[in-house]
Amino acid sequence: FDFSKKVWSEDNLKSSPAVSFVSGFVAALMASSCTYPLDTVRRQIQLQGGSMLTMPTMFKGILKNEGAQGLYRGFVPSCLKNLPNKGIRLATYDTAKNVMAAAEEAQQQKKNK
Repeated sequence: FDFSKKVWSEDNLKSSPAVSFVSGFVAALMASSCTYPLDTVRRQIQLQGGSMLTMPTMFKGILKNEGAQGLYRGFVPSCLKNLPNKGIRLATYDTAKNVMAAAEEAQQQKKNK
């Protein structure tokens, strides 16, 4: 999140909610892309009643029967549901953090006078 925020923002946009939203969206997309195959395997094990199949066995079975795209079955609907939420949450967090930091700095300046 912080890395992508630094890449896309200029000095005058660092506290922009839009930059925070896009950075959060992209960070969530990258995280989802990496972890979604594991989630697919976990769901398949749960659908089979928690059978004694291990994750590597199920992973190989999905690759053999459906190919690599089988690991990403349902990825787009999941992203459409989750990514805007995560972008908004990170933008809200970042904005609140900036407001709190500015308020604390103003309070420190007031004390020093």
